[in-house]
Amino acid sequence: MSNEFERIKREIVVTERSKPIDTVQLIDVESDMLNLIIQNNYISRRELAEKLEIAQFTVQVYLKNLEDYGYIKRQGKTKGSHWIVLVSGKE
Repeated sequence: MSNEFERIKREIVVTERSKPIDTVQLIDVESDMLNLIIQNNYISRRELAEKLEIAQFTVQVYLKNLEDYGYIKRQGKTKGSHWIVLVSGKE
């Protein structure tokens, strides 16, 4: 029963995150984060946290949202990695 619950829970999250980009409404901090990435696609999570005055964990959550919504994608896994902006801000 527990495994079935976890499977359904994952499906709900995937369905929610799979909304077409034109139906996704970014909150202010996500929009600000996207603009910072557009200005400097090598910006680190730490720098984003400092500039937005939020915790690094919170930055990770919002970056995951932006990736799931199809706005950005991470290229590489090392210090030299960077963000690829797939869709510029909606405004």
